[in-house]
Amino acid sequence: MVLRGFELTKTADGFQQMYLALGLEPCDDPLQSVAARDAVDKSKGIYEAVNKESRSKYFVGMHNEQVGNRSPARAAFVCLKAADAGGEFLLADGRQMLRETELPLLQELYEKKVRFIAAEIPLEFMDGVHPAVRRFLEPPLLSFATTMAKQKVDFDIDLVWDQDNEGKPCIHAIAPAQPPVVRHPETNQPLWFCNMHSHSDVLRAAREARDGTLDLSETTGASRLNRTDMRFGDLSKLTPAQLAAFDDTVMGALKWVKMQPGDVVLLDNYMCMHGRNVFDGVRKHAVTWFK
Repeated sequence: MVLRGFELTKTADGFQQMYLALGLEPCDDPLQSVAARDAVDKSKGIYEAVNKESRSKYFVGMHNEQVGNRSPARAAFVCLKAADAGGEFLLADGRQMLRETELPLLQELYEKKVRFIAAEIPLEFMDGVHPAVRRFLEPPLLSFATTMAKQKVDFDIDLVWDQDNEGKPCIHAIAPAQPPVVRHPETNQPLWFCNMHSHSDVLRAAREARDGTLDLSETTGASRLNRTDMRFGDLSKLTPAQLAAFDDTVMGALKWVKMQPGDVVLLDNYMCMHGRNVFDGVRKHAVTWFK
């Protein structure tokens, strides 16, 4: 639902008055335990959307808000200042996604389930280490990485030795397997609920190549700790053809919403994926999550 033409919601105070009048009860930011999302007003539960200038040229892939086992029921996104150009808020109906995802891929995803790589710890130096020394170093390095990861996230993860997309050694922090389709907690209706589009490293690189931002992507150091990817539940990779077909389905389902100051998008987090287009200028959108 898109609400337009209200003066009240042009400020954070007025936005809070709106959602309280609707009887919506705020909940904690799902990212609070794994990242510091900037707050517009933390006392009101109002947080910055992805507005940073450093991220303005990155297309935010379509996703449901989910961190570990935390998934808020609803959200309200408000525009406090529109970007000079672009910055559209993007929506996709999870029921449509379920209907239109190619059946062989949907069946394989459902049978194998999906696992998301939540972090990547690069260890390229291990390439030059003698195999005997490497076997000696791997257990303590994996133990250290596990300890560090557990301090960052409060949900179950597995840490495994793996290779990054360039074939270099790394440790991946991998979330538990989950189905790509769930039933809505209130209506019991089956729908797509899976962050493949936003988390796939292949699809993210394709978007960056399309938008001319591939050379801006840092793939070393601390930035890779937040680099996500996805696999089938057995940790095998999807084929490029499967990912390309899925991307076509997502992009065909998009609704582009150009928001002006005071506009509010109310969405059901289970039924609806959201994302954001690239933009120019200063953009200030905010979000509150609800139980």
